[in-house]
Order: sequence, then C-alpha cells, then structure tokens
Amino acid sequence: MDISLPSLLLGVAGVGVAYFGYLVATKGMKAALAWLKSEWAAGAGAVAKVKADLAQLESGVVSTVKSDVAALAARVSALEAKTSPATPANQPTNPQP
Repeated sequence: MDISLPSLLLGVAGVGVAYFGYLVATKGMKAALAWLKSEWAAGAGAVAKVKADLAQLESGVVSTVKSDVAALAARVSALEAKTSPATPANQPTNPQP
C-alpha cells in the first residue's frame, strides 16, 4: 500500500484540527491554545535536534572523506614513485623516431 506524503500530511493536519476543535468545545479556548503552543514548541525543539544531528553527521562525513582522500593521495604518490622510472630533466619522456 502506497501512501503519498501530501495525503499523510493532510490527514495529520486534519486530526490536529479535529483535536483542537474538541479541546475548544470541552475545555475552552485557553486550554486549546495552551495545547497548540506546547505542540508548536515541541515541534520546534524536534526540528532543532534534527538540524544539530544533521550538522554533526555532515561534519563527521566530511572529515572521514577528507582523511580517505588524503590516504588515497599518499598511496597514489607512493605507487607513482615505485612505477615511474627516473628520467633526466633534459630528456623527453616519449622521443620521436
């Protein structure tokens, strides 16, 4: 069963609106607004936590990739030093007949 993101968000919003209406009808507008503010603050806290987690993940990935690239560069230069013969500076590497 495939559920699209817009329909899921619409359903969640509908449940939130229905619950807000229920709170207004049963406990009054002040309680409904207090609930809405608490949910908004919890959502903002969750967004901040996700942003911090993503920043930490990004910095970890970047440092890992940088160290991997440095290790590969060292290996390539070591292999090039082993495989390339030493040629004098005044001699061409590919002489033409």
